[in-house]
Amino acid sequence: MAVKRIKMAYQQQANKPIYLLATGTIECGNFKYCGRYKDEFKSFFVRICDLVHDKHGIDEYDVSKYKYWNAINIYNDYISL
Repeated sequence: MAVKRIKMAYQQQANKPIYLLATGTIECGNFKYCGRYKDEFKSFFVRICDLVHDKHGIDEYDVSKYKYWNAINIYNDYISL
């Protein structure tokens, strides 16, 4: 089974995790971002999966503890332009 989503961060105010989906959509609870950077986010998803040694049967990767690249950095660098 392929990875379906990557946990990028945790949104404290909403008390929900922020996920990057294989489709390039960013999801936090009921909120979904499917805007102009969807294709770029899809390539990020593929790149992360390439960097992680694929383990069969895992539905979700968690990179939310990674110090330098998370959903907040993606938002600041790409979405809020």
